[in-house]
Amino acid sequence: MDSRDFSTRIAWLEHRNRVLEAVTEIASLMAANHDIDMVLDRITSLTRELTRSDLAYISFNDAKETFIQYSTGVRTDEYRHIRMPLGSGVLGKAAVGHGTVQTADYLVDQDIIHLDDIDETVRKEGVRSILGVPIMVHGALHGALLIANRHPGVFSPTIVDTVTTIAHHTAVALDQSRRFREVRAALAGLRVSFDDSAERLQALQTVVDLDALLSESLAQRKGLDHFAHTAAKALGTDLAILDSDGSLVARGRVHSSPDLPSFAAEISRLAYTSGRPVIRNGLTAAAATSNSEHVGSVVVFEAVPDQLLPRVTRTAVFLSILTLFERTQRGEERQRDQALIDDLLQNRRLTSSGTRRLESLLLNGPASVAVVRTGNAASTHLDRTLREAFALSTKENGISGHQLLAVEHHDHVCLLLPRGSAERVLQSLVKHAHTRKRQIQCAIGGDVAADADFAPAHGLALTAMAALQALGLSHRIYRADNLGSLGVILAAQRDDPHAYSPLTEIEDLIAYDARHGTELTRTAWVYTEKRENIKATAQNLVVHENTVRQRLLRIAELIGPDWQETPRSLDIQLGLRMWSLKTRTPLT
Repeated sequence: MDSRDFSTRIAWLEHRNRVLEAVTEIASLMAANHDIDMVLDRITSLTRELTRSDLAYISFNDAKETFIQYSTGVRTDEYRHIRMPLGSGVLGKAAVGHGTVQTADYLVDQDIIHLDDIDETVRKEGVRSILGVPIMVHGALHGALLIANRHPGVFSPTIVDTVTTIAHHTAVALDQSRRFREVRAALAGLRVSFDDSAERLQALQTVVDLDALLSESLAQRKGLDHFAHTAAKALGTDLAILDSDGSLVARGRVHSSPDLPSFAAEISRLAYTSGRPVIRNGLTAAAATSNSEHVGSVVVFEAVPDQLLPRVTRTAVFLSILTLFERTQRGEERQRDQALIDDLLQNRRLTSSGTRRLESLLLNGPASVAVVRTGNAASTHLDRTLREAFALSTKENGISGHQLLAVEHHDHVCLLLPRGSAERVLQSLVKHAHTRKRQIQCAIGGDVAADADFAPAHGLALTAMAALQALGLSHRIYRADNLGSLGVILAAQRDDPHAYSPLTEIEDLIAYDARHGTELTRTAWVYTEKRENIKATAQNLVVHENTVRQRLLRIAELIGPDWQETPRSLDIQLGLRMWSLKTRTPLT
């Protein structure tokens, strides 16, 4: 990567960091302030700042038209109050939900339906290029988020992604505001109507109180476990948080509830498809959605009465906000760690954020580099199954997020783990992957105490991985420092299956053992590892010393009397070590 590409990537990372900061600000505003006008005004300002566009605005739909409601950067009053028939222009096309819409030069774009009065308004404003993204809430179109420039040009994928991200959060803000207004209006009505039920008044008041508690939890940004605990405490009952696949991701406990029933995933999906809470067999489920996407569910361990269902629904709304924010944050963290790995491998000067990240990884001492591959190279990535297995293995070994790094790199997953825990974490990972029927291979390379150590340590890990691949072994962990020169030979064999293999030196022994059920190969291996000491070999094999001598004579007959003499003894010893690795033969 040349200096220009490097500068471009740094600029992109800095931009994504600004997007994350903006998303955080929006989430905080939504959690702490129910003035939707202020929130949407701030969204238009943030959108304009992040995209460096001349204008940014939000439009809302009525039965036949869409109209600009919030804007920044607009000069003319006519443009500020544009009303556009649905389907016309960029504004009208974006507002009917036909995906992202953009034009490089509006007035001359023949693919857009033009209206003379609108074109004149656009000409007076000086607008040339426009980008619009629809705003959808629970599958219903509410309008669009748009940016525009007073010069022609195509909007980059980065800008499109930025506007799309903010549009998703705008949809959540609108949904949250609508629900809050409904509750507050109903509560106000009940307060002036003494004939209404005091029980319902109390139920609605608890929804407002719940809002305050969940808003505080969201603003603290302590994750799903803290959110689940806060929600359970606020609702006064145990609950579970499920992901969109129906898998348990967090529990909030007030009592000692049993394990989550298997049908919980089914009723959570039903809550999503029906668009309302579902009660079945003592459980209540409410779906969390974002832009009509099912992002998770809240499952309460009791059949919630109808008058209290708004509390569960409200909890699901906050879950959607938290999930959307955490998804954005995880994406930024993966990009940051990927950039750090690339910089370390290329021996480039680290960015300030990369330096801080590496310092946190090495805070308690050196770390070990490891690589992980699955049985199928095409599927080697941190998919949901591997992430679950990895999360369990790190949790079992008391490893927190700031102590480890895990990113996809070419055909493997690259890990940086505390040196003292690396092998235990990988052993646990192998166990959990096997439980989930995933074939994986793990190799540990060298140690890292400074940034310059990473590239050679990573190279050693790849050499050990190549040895594993050459041996065709799964559910195994190899350390590069235990392989020595054999690792280099096995790596060469992986790259060229027709290359010379030391196994050919002992193939007659292996074949003889297979035919006769003898242990000549094991005897030869132990004998060489015990420095040709007959007594030590006999003790290891638990046989008489004369038995060892007889076996050595038979070995010499099969592979030649010079098998213990240089230079042939070196090749035979490498072949025996390779055989021991393939057969997992221990040496006591």
